[in-house]
Amino acid sequence: MVVVSDTEQKRESSSVWYFVGATFLFTAAVFVMTMTDGLMIVAGVILALGAVGAIAGAVALRRELQNKQH
Repeated sequence: MVVVSDTEQKRESSSVWYFVGATFLFTAAVFVMTMTDGLMIVAGVILALGAVGAIAGAVALRRELQNKQH
């Protein structure tokens, strides 16, 4: 039987939260775009933040999968 500490369990599931955050940012950008045309810069910034969150999630997922193999 393998015992996994609480810290390891929390660390393994962190990539999911990056993807959840990116999803909310992408959705918020769509809502901002539908509100008014003057907020396109704000929508662009929110989309960029969502992309950064998605990339960070991919990096975290890769790290978690590599740690699982070792």
